[in-house]
Amino acid sequence: MRYQKTEWGIRVKIFSQRYGITLKDLSEAAGVKASVLYQVLIGKTPGTDLVPKVEAFMERYEADNRPEPVLKTFAG
Repeated sequence: MRYQKTEWGIRVKIFSQRYGITLKDLSEAAGVKASVLYQVLIGKTPGTDLVPKVEAFMERYEADNRPEPVLKTFAG
């Protein structure tokens, strides 16, 4: 039986796909166990300690890897 992801789980999955990070790498970088991260993503565990750690890592990672805006000039 496959479990549906929670709203937060979908957000984490989109983040990992956008930046090309596996959930295992994400869990290691955030300092949490991968098995617990998977359980929180599908809603089997509340993750009260895990969510703030992962959120903090995601915010830092997005701030450090924000692409530079591309400015285009159009000559008339």
